[in-house]
Amino acid sequence: MSFTNDPASNIIDRIRLNVGDTDTLDEGLSDEIYQYIIDVNTVDGITNEGQASIDALKALVAKYANCITEKAGGLFVKGSEKYEQYKQLLDDAVHPLNGFLASGAGFTGGIYCDEINANINSNTINHNPFFLGEKTSLK
Repeated sequence: MSFTNDPASNIIDRIRLNVGDTDTLDEGLSDEIYQYIIDVNTVDGITNEGQASIDALKALVAKYANCITEKAGGLFVKGSEKYEQYKQLLDDAVHPLNGFLASGAGFTGGIYCDEINANINSNTINHNPFFLGEKTSLK
């Protein structure tokens, strides 16, 4: 079965939508492979759909890695472009700032300027012995 256009209630459709495998006439991976990927990325009944999408992209890149560009008469088939496009999508998906697994900006809770200043001015903390400048405070 191919893309059913129901990502709200079908996890396979959500993963297909993430990786761009939505062409009903030319599906990249079968539903059985998607189900296997989902099963591998499910722990205690919770599926990591971002990681499942990454794994599906890896499988698609591996599948299309053997595709070549062919020219026969007036017909020109650019099979290698599918590989390049899926590889680029995979690279973008795993990029730490904009990928499926992106965690957003870092947050450091519990560290405030007053605490930092107290640490800087504390005699109990061994500061860098090679620093020859003056201690400064955060404003």
